[in-house]
Amino acid sequence: MKESATLEIKGDTGIDDLKVATEAAGSNINTSSGTTIKEVTFDGPAIVKGSVLISKVILNTDGVLVEPVVGEIEKNEATTNSEGVKIKQPSRGGGGTSTTTDTTPPTGYSASFDQSAANSSNQSSMSFTFSSAEVGTSYTYSIDDTNGLTLAVIGNGTIATATDQVTGIDVSTLDDDTLTLTVTLVDAANNQGNSVSDTVIKETVAPTGYSVSIDQAAITASNENTMSFSFASAEVGSNYRYTIADTDNGTSDVTGSGSIVTATDQVIGINVSTLTNGTLTLHVQLTDAAGNEGNVAVDTIIKESTPPSGFSASFDQDPVNLTNKTNISFTFALAEVGTTYTYSIDDTNAGTSAVTGSGTIATATDQISGLDVSGLDDDTLTLTVY
Repeated sequence: MKESATLEIKGDTGIDDLKVATEAAGSNINTSSGTTIKEVTFDGPAIVKGSVLISKVILNTDGVLVEPVVGEIEKNEATTNSEGVKIKQPSRGGGGTSTTTDTTPPTGYSASFDQSAANSSNQSSMSFTFSSAEVGTSYTYSIDDTNGLTLAVIGNGTIATATDQVTGIDVSTLDDDTLTLTVTLVDAANNQGNSVSDTVIKETVAPTGYSVSIDQAAITASNENTMSFSFASAEVGSNYRYTIADTDNGTSDVTGSGSIVTATDQVIGINVSTLTNGTLTLHVQLTDAAGNEGNVAVDTIIKESTPPSGFSASFDQDPVNLTNKTNISFTFALAEVGTTYTYSIDDTNAGTSAVTGSGTIATATDQISGLDVSGLDDDTLTLTVY
């Protein structure tokens, strides 16, 4: 038989060799009394009914049902057990028949998702893996959310190994929710095992709307070991990763990571002393518990950790007298443009208040004028600039 069909064998018919091909799987062979068949070979599962006398059956597959009495049964490597096979043979006592029937369902197996979560990156390529599955059984699975209006994702197949992996499952049509995998095995004799299950969280929406800002106005020698930055509108429970880089390709970025506790978390104690002076760029990215990555938030800051040096400042008047005491001045030499200065002018009397001021250097030889020192004693006046 080369294709699935129903074969009727009637009367005193004798057949030497009957073969059921793989393509004839599911065939039915009906016989009547007086029919004899010397040998039947099953490459595909089939059912033989009636009162035919069969001398020998050769089994190359499972799923065979033979109701008449069979003299001899031969199994090859494809039929390592009797699952799905029911054949009558003469009993050892010479009378009656004995029956081999598989009534034991598959047991002891499990199935679990391979991904810790379903997210925007993997939702179209989910997978699960069996453990201790019965080889040769058929499986059916469904993956569903808790929304009764969405259709479960379903599939089926045949177990080839005890640890088969089922891949390429698209759950994008299911809600962001708890997804439940339910799997059942059925053997060749139609014995159905218990359903096993596993769950996974699906979350496909990445963190959005957050920003970061460096807390310092500039990075200097005094704070380069304790830089910090703060979040705004961060997603609580997500994880963050940050890098801080200079413009020098020869230095290594400063990196770090952690978890968001509040929407305005502050990350402190960052040491950027190994980075070169100039513009430092902070990049921060949030990733939620399902692995969805948000956009990169950015902020920049200037680092200048080398203090100004080589400059000087000197009074323009000597001496200070009655004529100029309300309008004296001093002048810088080699001052660093863009730096800030603070000065004080004081006498030796602790009871008088020093004259003080501050500003920003515009040129290397800035002059600071219009200083009134009339409140100081006639004494040696000392100018201090830093």
